[in-house]
Amino acid sequence: MYKLVRCTTRLPALNRANVHRGPTNDVPPPLGPTPDLDPEIRRQIEEDKKRLQWRTPYSERPDSFYSAFKLFASENRNSELVEKMQQPINLSPSAILEWWMKRRNTIEAHMQKFIPERHATLGDDIATAHFIVHRGGSVRFRGSDKWIQKDEDDEYDLPRHHIPGLVLEEVRCDGMTLFYEGMENIQKLLRLKHLSFEKVVQFDDWHLDRISGNVLPSLEKLNLRGTAISHRGLNCLYRLPSLKLLLVDDPEKDIHWKLTVAMLEEWNPNLRETVSGVVQIVCGSETKHDGITLALEGSVNLQISNKNVGIFEALYNSVKPITLLNQHTDLAPSGKLPIGASEFPFEFPLICPKEPKTLYETYHGVFVNITYMLRCDIKRSFLAKSVQKTQQFIIQYRPAVEHPPKEVQFSISPETLQKTAKERISIPRFRISGTLDSTDCCVTKPFTGSVTVHHTEVAIKSIEIQLVRVETCGCAEGYSRDATEIQNIQIADGNVCPKVAIPIYMTLPRLFTCPTLITKNFKVEFEVNLVIIFGDDYLVTENFQILLNRTA
Repeated sequence: MYKLVRCTTRLPALNRANVHRGPTNDVPPPLGPTPDLDPEIRRQIEEDKKRLQWRTPYSERPDSFYSAFKLFASENRNSELVEKMQQPINLSPSAILEWWMKRRNTIEAHMQKFIPERHATLGDDIATAHFIVHRGGSVRFRGSDKWIQKDEDDEYDLPRHHIPGLVLEEVRCDGMTLFYEGMENIQKLLRLKHLSFEKVVQFDDWHLDRISGNVLPSLEKLNLRGTAISHRGLNCLYRLPSLKLLLVDDPEKDIHWKLTVAMLEEWNPNLRETVSGVVQIVCGSETKHDGITLALEGSVNLQISNKNVGIFEALYNSVKPITLLNQHTDLAPSGKLPIGASEFPFEFPLICPKEPKTLYETYHGVFVNITYMLRCDIKRSFLAKSVQKTQQFIIQYRPAVEHPPKEVQFSISPETLQKTAKERISIPRFRISGTLDSTDCCVTKPFTGSVTVHHTEVAIKSIEIQLVRVETCGCAEGYSRDATEIQNIQIADGNVCPKVAIPIYMTLPRLFTCPTLITKNFKVEFEVNLVIIFGDDYLVTENFQILLNRTA
């Protein structure tokens, strides 16, 4: 039998002061009656809870030997611990070093985690600057030419509080150790324009995905050279709407890279290389015209030397200029130009639509010339003379990754000369040796080395270094190969002291040299000649083939 009992609870009187006092930290009393359990039952409940709870970690058991090695315990890598326990113990120095490096990387990755309080206190720009500079990078703020980085004492000058209007414009993380956890610190930089991760070996596709997902609406230049980025990682760059320049090691590494780059250029036309500027026309009086046009032209002009005209007459007619660029645009329709200066902006994409579908560096040679021109025409009436102005501009390759130097040692003596045994009898006895620092040279860096005269029977009159271009023009009917001198530098005058190293230092001229170029229609190669002139005007030449390129 159940007995129904009416239970009435009297509510406490409402105090108006308590209503306006606001919330308090007092713990409210539990609702309903508190069960008064028997101590034995309470003890059994606690034991059941412990039995149902997951086992206590070894590092927290006071009676376990594992507590002595709590320093090596990992709270968030239980799967890794189980994996290690299932493998044989390896106490070799390399294994211990690998474990220690992995441990250090884990700690550093944890230290690079995003700290919301820092960004809330300093602001996103100053907080990011502290994060980058503290780890060896450098930053530059808007309106300042000074790059802020750590000095020899690991100190740097950055604000310790939020400063309104202080905008971070450029960030360089070159050579830093950055983990995926640290990418979240580079975010919400609304006016950041340049960002560089050059030679950050940990930077891969996952890092780039995190960076592109952060709020960087004004980013224009991104440097990813020397990183572990693949063509797959570039697909996430569609999130950066203002990106204009992307630097990678080799955008034409394989077909996958080429397709990805083409897709990015199609999505973001700003990523294409362009030539832009302003055409300014100054008139002393009001001038009538029939239209203003601007043409962009680029071509490779090939010419056969006179000594080969008779042999290659058919070839002479078949070698035609190779068109690389041919674009036109109308700057203004027919009308009148006012008194004073008038400006017309223009922009052309540097795209070669036809074969060879690539642009070569500007080069001025004897038989091969690669030129790019802008031509502006102001058309006027029949009685007035039209006005035309041309302007050359220079195209050069993107710097590639620098290869290790290839040092070349050489020795010159009568035995090494390409002479017959009878001719060697009349050659004076001598021995000259030397070293070329590298035959794989950058066009923006000097060609260096040294030469040493050990002994000679005849006094030396002069030692010279000669830079030679070797140009080859040809097609299916044949080819013409000619070598011409670019420059000649004297490095020794008169009889030099024996066994003294004479330095070789030669700067390469810009317009008359270019990276070594080999195509199906022409070639541009370079050589260096070491010329020794003896007192009796006997001349000895040693030839070296060099490979020119453009590196960072």
